[in-house]
Amino acid sequence: MRKFISPGDLEGKLIRKKNRLLSIVRKNPGISRQKCAIQMSLSTFNITKLVSELVKSNIILEDESVPNERIKGKPSTPLRLNPEHEYFAGIDFEASAWRFVILDFAGNTVFSVEMDFHACKSREEYIKLLKECLEKAMEQSGKLWEKVSNAGIGAPGYIDYKSGVITNYEVLPDFSMIPLLDIYRELSKKQVYITKNISCLAIYDLWKRPASENLTVMHAAVRSGISISLNANGSIFSGGHNRAGELGFSFSSDGNRFLQDVSGLSALKKKLPELPADFWQGNEDTVFQLLKKKNIREVLDHSMKILAMSLASATALLDPDEIIVYCPLFSEENILWKDLKDEFSESQKTQNIPLIQLIRAENAKFNAAAGAAFMSIETVYPVNPD
Repeated sequence: MRKFISPGDLEGKLIRKKNRLLSIVRKNPGISRQKCAIQMSLSTFNITKLVSELVKSNIILEDESVPNERIKGKPSTPLRLNPEHEYFAGIDFEASAWRFVILDFAGNTVFSVEMDFHACKSREEYIKLLKECLEKAMEQSGKLWEKVSNAGIGAPGYIDYKSGVITNYEVLPDFSMIPLLDIYRELSKKQVYITKNISCLAIYDLWKRPASENLTVMHAAVRSGISISLNANGSIFSGGHNRAGELGFSFSSDGNRFLQDVSGLSALKKKLPELPADFWQGNEDTVFQLLKKKNIREVLDHSMKILAMSLASATALLDPDEIIVYCPLFSEENILWKDLKDEFSESQKTQNIPLIQLIRAENAKFNAAAGAAFMSIETVYPVNPD
């Protein structure tokens, strides 16, 4: 006997099919109907019907001026998303910076801004600073902000996902029990979603580099703290309590200290307060010149060695295909990046495991913020049942 399927189930399946098609076109702009049908395991008739509905709604655009390929002698029309259909905002912050982007419906960044974030003397001052950052971003983005329907937050520290409260962020003193989700929902008057900022780097990579869906990729963020996120064949590992990835709180190999207290940028800036901003932004010439000073070289040599050993240990445990490192200190291919790669290779040789090369993330300042915006897109346009 055929199982009864309620109209609600049928409607939900149709919505998820449409959402999946939108996801495929967003990841592969210019893709053909035929390739969409193959990826979705649909017949030509069904994919044509689905595309026609979305074209009629002006959500998908057919670029007839640029033939994509020929199928049996007939040109295939490339499909693209209408970038103006809807806009999404993304927020990412850490101990030293607060970042904000707006993406159009096609996933292109149309606005971005970075603001100073810093240690405060009380919880109330942090709440005030967080509000000020969003208010300034809303004002600076102008009419684009009015078009934003939803926003995502990539937050640091430990998050209570049910309440949207950041319970603790150890890098900043007194940053605890911050009801960030409620604060930003009330201030923005929009629907807002929250996740860990390290996860947003993996989300961004999955959207912008669809090939990563078939890989195991370890994303390592060396910023104020140190975190890792693992994408395993398109799924982001979050752990039993959504706390996976806090590499900075593993013990370093040089004693009873946490890794982020040895190699995190907040700790390094406290040890070397005299270094200019160009150094911390990874300027190749500045880094080269300042590392000639013995005291600076000793601190950074030790930091890179301990970081490399910790990354190698994580690699032995997780066995990724790729390791992508995000750090403003490596924004250029400077001598510190070379040192980290060399130390990492030596650690792997000592462990007698297959060598995996570190990949330096380039132009990645706003990747986590954009990943937070993509997270909000995934939430609003789900492709899987709840």
